Amino acid sequence: MFVRISISNSRVRGGTIYSAQGEELASFGLRPGLNYYTAKNASANFLFHEKEKMLDIYYKDSELGLSEFVIFKFDVRDNIDSVNIKINSELQLYYYKVAFSVVLSTLLFFILLVMPMKKLSITMRQLAKSPSKADIIGLNWHRGDTIGQIAQSIDILAQRIAYLYAEELAAAEQVIAKSAQIIIQFSSEGELIEMNQPAIDFFEINDENTPEELFENTYIKIKIDKVYTDIKITDIFSNGEFKAFVSLNFLNGERKCFINTINIRDSKDEIKRNLIVIHDMTKETTFLDNLEQNLAEKTEQTKISERNYVDTKFKLESALLALSQYTTPPIDQSDDVITILPDRLVNRWYDEAHAAGLVSGRLEHDILPNVKGVFEHLDSSLRQGMCLIYSRSIYMSPVMKIDAVRNNAGEVIFTIIEIDPDKRSAQLRPQDQVDTEQKMVVSGLTHALKLANGKLLNKKVPNTENAVKFSLVSGERPSKIEISEEFANLSDVPIT
Repeated sequence: MFVRISISNSRVRGGTIYSAQGEELASFGLRPGLNYYTAKNASANFLFHEKEKMLDIYYKDSELGLSEFVIFKFDVRDNIDSVNIKINSELQLYYYKVAFSVVLSTLLFFILLVMPMKKLSITMRQLAKSPSKADIIGLNWHRGDTIGQIAQSIDILAQRIAYLYAEELAAAEQVIAKSAQIIIQFSSEGELIEMNQPAIDFFEINDENTPEELFENTYIKIKIDKVYTDIKITDIFSNGEFKAFVSLNFLNGERKCFINTINIRDSKDEIKRNLIVIHDMTKETTFLDNLEQNLAEKTEQTKISERNYVDTKFKLESALLALSQYTTPPIDQSDDVITILPDRLVNRWYDEAHAAGLVSGRLEHDILPNVKGVFEHLDSSLRQGMCLIYSRSIYMSPVMKIDAVRNNAGEVIFTIIEIDPDKRSAQLRPQDQVDTEQKMVVSGLTHALKLANGKLLNKKVPNTENAVKFSLVSGERPSKIEISEEFANLSDVPIT
């Protein structure tokens, strides 16, 4: 705070007073063009302004007997030649006397008025910034003038603030200080006010890692319009209160955190403070990630186990059928002959295989004609036909289709075809599995058809690589169909 003194009837037209450290304490009148630093560094004791006929003179503290340094601006138009400036001793002595009186009055004004007012201003700012220290902020001046009355009012205000803080606000501060959550307080301008101990520990604040440097290099990664963006942590207040699970990146690494910002507003709804509350969820997130990974691995193992179980089941069915032709004598089951729709039989097999991952998609077929025979034999024939397509496929999960037509001989001709999958995403099976499984399933299918009075048609289906044709007795026009000798031992007959 500077004081300006108007001087009219004097050769002194202005001046500036500096402290011993070069700080400008006061100025009055016209400001001299010569300043403290120019005079000290260039060793220039005076500066003449030819146009204005003004002379700036720098006085050392020893010359005036004061601890301050003074630069005066004198009107010298009646005393000094503007071409050849020389200061005679008489004029210089006069200048000294005038300068001393001006400096003395200025200093008295500065000490009695300016410095107290400056102290009052500093005290008020301290009360506003640090209400928790209001009980130790006081003036205790004993002056009877107006300034003394203002000082007493400030002391009373400090006592009231100290009481209010101790009784009400201190409780909130204690909650923040003792909270296990990470809490950081910022001013409305984004300046750091305070961090509680969990925040200091979390960010590892020390002499080498200052808060200012820390928050300058701390970012959060959030998703905006489906794009992840890095935002400085002090900028998250710009859009109001913020709540999100984010990745927090700072000098000591990356953490997974839930961040919540709180705006503290006054009675005018203006933001006075911003709080950042951080819940470090790195350990929980890591635990959940590991749990999900383990669950995914277990799920995958379960799927593999289920696939292997159903695959083994189908193999055993084929093996038991193939062996039964040598170990089980024929049983008369003429009383058990029924007419059924084969749709539910093929769908049941396909659903079981699809649930285990042995086939893909849906089984394509229209309404299939009725067939006649013993249920177990009909079921085995259809299941083994589908097992044959599955076992001969080069893909892990083939897609199948069934066509069926009734001919005039009382037969229903079934054609099971593998549909060509999307080769870009289809997974191939080991070739050794394709070769070994095919022979066993053909043997099982052959015996199942024999028991059902059907036959295997060894014909190539046009434009297909994996297909099989066989017939079963029609349910509407039953007739007994003998198995030809050509197919009596089909386990050795190649199927195309």
